[in-house]
Amino acid sequence: MSSNYLKLILILLAWSVVPRGMTPIGSAAKQPRVPPAVVRRIAMTARLAAEEYSLGVREGKVVLAAEIEEAHLFLAEAKKAAGTLPASEGVMAASAVDGLVALVDRLAA
Repeated sequence: MSSNYLKLILILLAWSVVPRGMTPIGSAAKQPRVPPAVVRRIAMTARLAAEEYSLGVREGKVVLAAEIEEAHLFLAEAKKAAGTLPASEGVMAASAVDGLVALVDRLAA
């Protein structure tokens, strides 16, 4: 999996965590607020998962199964962090992480 593909996945994850119309904490609007630190934590742990995946898979084949397992552990942490977001955003973020888990499973099979 190329580095650019992994970056695209992470961008899509971050985009799904902060849907349009949401505002960060501290803004003047009276809309639901998404804690930036939590969003960063989700993005960083997903990024670490992508790095582990890239170490474990070469040319579409698993070369280091332990790295794939570590990718799963990082994604589990990202999902745990998603659970701390406000209700609807947390559900959306957890769903996005579940999609990444499915993608890792499918591509590493």
